[in-house]
Amino acid sequence: MTTTDTTRTLVHVDPTTIVLDTNVRTDARLDKDFVASVRDHGVMQPVVGYRDQDGAVHVLQGQRRTLAAVETQRETIPVYLAETPDEAGRIITQMVENDGGAIASKQHSRSAGV
Repeated sequence: MTTTDTTRTLVHVDPTTIVLDTNVRTDARLDKDFVASVRDHGVMQPVVGYRDQDGAVHVLQGQRRTLAAVETQRETIPVYLAETPDEAGRIITQMVENDGGAIASKQHSRSAGV
């Protein structure tokens, strides 16, 4: 069963401690502009994750942001903690985010010359 969590808690977490589970994105390549942005400005849009029964934070949305934060040695990043998803909910959430990111990237590229 897939559920939507409308009450999330914002926490700041050391990105090196965050667990990156299997993601529907098969290529998490980080381009230099993306990494530079995270280095210069931090993670501006919080990652979405959940805590497992041992307290570890797992990424649901924000794999690339987390990887860039590790690469740029950010001390902490913002993470919205959601309920632990079922497998179908995790996959759907990642697909929707990845599709939206691709669209936003294309739109940004088109307007970059403005």
